[in-house]
Formats: sequence, C-alpha cells, structure tokens
Amino acid sequence: YDDLPYNLKSCLLYLGMYPEDYDVKSDRLITQWIAEGFVKHERDKILVEVAQEYLAELIRRNLVQVSLFSIDGKFKRCRVHGSLHNMILRKIKDTGFSQYIDEHDQILLSGMFRRLTIAMGSNDLMESIERSRIRSILIITDKRLSEHFISRILAEQMPLKVLDFEGARLYHVPENLGNLIHLKYLSFRNTQVQSLPKSIGKLQNLETLDVRQTRVFELPMEISKLRKLQHLLADFISSIQLKDSLGGMTSLQKIPSLRMDDDGVVIRELEKLKQLRGLSITNFKGHHGSTLSSS
Repeated sequence: YDDLPYNLKSCLLYLGMYPEDYDVKSDRLITQWIAEGFVKHERDKILVEVAQEYLAELIRRNLVQVSLFSIDGKFKRCRVHGSLHNMILRKIKDTGFSQYIDEHDQILLSGMFRRLTIAMGSNDLMESIERSRIRSILIITDKRLSEHFISRILAEQMPLKVLDFEGARLYHVPENLGNLIHLKYLSFRNTQVQSLPKSIGKLQNLETLDVRQTRVFELPMEISKLRKLQHLLADFISSIQLKDSLGGMTSLQKIPSLRMDDDGVVIRELEKLKQLRGLSITNFKGHHGSTLSSS
C-alpha cells in the first residue's frame, strides 16, 4: 500500500466504502473513481480505459481480488480480502477519507469526512451529514427509505459527486434532485423507482446515469440538456421523447437498448454522437436500414 501512487491509494481506499466481503461490480467502481477525480487523463486513452488499468494494477499487486470474470476474460466483479479491508478501514478513519455507519455501529458522525456509506434508513444521521461537505454517498441497506429521508439528502447544498442507491428499497425520486448540481454519478440500479423528475435536467455535470433493473422505461425530455452525460445505462428506453434531441447529448459513449419508433427519426440523431462506442437498438425495421447506414 505504501508503495502505491497517490491516486491508486485513493482508488483502493474507496473499496472501504463497501461492506466486508462485498463483491463490487467493476464498471460501478470504475465510474465512481472517475466521478471522484481519481483517474488522470493519459494520451490517446479515454478515462474508462485508464481506470481499467488502475484496477488491473491493484489486482497485480494482490491488493484486490477478482471474484468473477466475464466470458471474454475481463474483470466483472472484485473484492478485497478481510484483513486488507480492516487495514483500509483504519486508513479511512485516520485520514477522514470516509465513514461507514449501520445499525450495529451507530456512532455519532464527527469531524470532517468526505464520503459516507449509509447502511441504515434513519433520519438521525441528517444533522451530522448537513455539517459535512460530503462528495460521495453510498446507500447500502435493505430497509425501506422514506421520502422524507431522501428529500433531506437532496435538499442540502452538498457538493456531492457520487450518489448511489443501487439495491436500496427506493420507490420515489423527489423533484429536488436537481439541487445536486455537482453530481457526476447517479445510480438507481435495482430499485423500485418508476420515473425520474424533470429537475434531472439541472444536473449539468452528470456523466453516468444508471437506471438498469428499475421500472424506468421512459426518460423525461429534460435529460437531453445533459451535455456531459457519457454513460446512459438502462435496460431499454423509448426513443419517442428523445427523437429530436438525442443528438444534443454529444458526450454520450454508451446508449442502452433504444426502442425504435416507426418513423426512425431518432436514427438521424446518432450521426451527431461522435463519442459513441456502444449502441443497441430494438424494434428495428427494414426501412430503417439506409438511415442507420448513412448515420
């Protein structure tokens, strides 16, 4: 650990935000590192590629273990060994890197800390949270989250860059989501959320939006205002709301399964997306072929 470059130390410490023996999806971890600013630009590489090299280096040094490979041999999930996890927890406590709180460890949050893992659904935390300039919040709990609790998090003018609800019992996203103007990473993956508020259009710095395994099948038109959005992650989305505006989201690198409407207007928008690296289309008809080819 002591021999690691500074940014790789931060990447390793970030794993302390997850519970012990937790299998973290590699793409989730990598995009969080990027949102935090741990990943530095390198010539002729996009940040995701650099971050993948960071993860490979931590694995090579036996600081991170691969718990699942994809079919093409890539790192799909990873974790840290229990004894190393304990070392990380000591480091993050000593440095104020982050704090972790659950029902078994209901300590009073004190001092300055930059990141917080909430493994409980209590409103009692809010007073301490409101006094801190937190950059990241991970909510990892099987307790139902009250609308009041979520609204209070969103109401605060915290400089949040990462907000992750993955797997939480969340059913509704309040309209004041738009308050988090510094946010770069937002995940509702594997929650019961059915829709996103129109205020999402105010998140001008958002780079990753994950609504996979939710009930969100249509996105508000306001999402087209997100000029920095790179990763739009969903099981599938309708093209109806986006057909005249998708081309304005010029930073997009990845689009999920895009359900085509009959007129195929949205296909012409694709030619404006110069950074696009991944695209999936459903409900594709024969007469759409020439438009797609020209795009």
